[in-house]
Amino acid sequence: GFIAMIGLKGCGIINFAGGFPSLTTFDSPTVLLAVGALILCFALSNVKGIVGKLSIVITMVTVSVIGLILGACGVDGMPTFYGSFDNIGENFVSFGQNVGKCFDFAGTFENPSAIVVVFSIVFVSLFDSTGTLIAVGKDSGLMDQQGKLLGGKRVLLADATGAVLCGILGTSTLTPFVESTIGTSNGAKTGLTAVTCGVTFALATLFYPVFSIFSPIGDLTPITSFALVSVGAMMFKTLKDIDWKDPVIVLSSFVIVVMMILTYSISDGLGIGLIVYTILMITKGEGKSVSPAVYVIAVFFLLDFVIEAIL
Repeated sequence: GFIAMIGLKGCGIINFAGGFPSLTTFDSPTVLLAVGALILCFALSNVKGIVGKLSIVITMVTVSVIGLILGACGVDGMPTFYGSFDNIGENFVSFGQNVGKCFDFAGTFENPSAIVVVFSIVFVSLFDSTGTLIAVGKDSGLMDQQGKLLGGKRVLLADATGAVLCGILGTSTLTPFVESTIGTSNGAKTGLTAVTCGVTFALATLFYPVFSIFSPIGDLTPITSFALVSVGAMMFKTLKDIDWKDPVIVLSSFVIVVMMILTYSISDGLGIGLIVYTILMITKGEGKSVSPAVYVIAVFFLLDFVIEAIL
């Protein structure tokens, strides 16, 4: 639900202009282009064979071409190419200036609140990654009978290593994406897929103007956001695995799903849900059956929320 809401917002189908989510008036060409992309993607996803597997890619290319044609015909709010190859060198210079700045420990910890920030970032990264990996692993059949992710330690180690490298390089932190279910559902379950994506992204930095067509148009991203809605819809099927006969599981799952959406954060939703789950299990008299790790995580999240409230 969370990822679908992000997609709907990026498409412009819903907005928060009044402080609450509401349906758009569909008077924007950009929004109409996104709606068309979403309908086309849903239709193609039900086609058997290679077309269904590549429904998102086909839709993305089709919408890009249509958008360029409409833009050439004078329709406002359409995707277009912009930028120049001339400033690519400047971008690499700027990138080099940020490398290694994470080692300025003295400057960072001059402000005591920086410790809280680091603490929060670590837990946000950890639980965003954990929640995403569980979702992707379950969808791709990589969970064992006990509900544990196969090779989970290696996956988290790779994620942590990538996050450290991102800090050193001065870029935004690495994190798994729920959109990976698109690849895993089509058989991409080895590290070769990730390596291919990494190489492709690296090459894309040299040809940014070509990919500038995917850039936001105002606050909207009609060529890409429909994919988030599609992925969110496909993930909806995992709700069938909830034990609907257990009130504790039902209530905890409800809190996690709803709070992820309302807080606009996977980690916050997961944290609140774990706190609620722990309390319910204790009041039910089954506190001993809760994993010690869950208690530790719930306490840390509770402390995080308290510290954020104080500061």
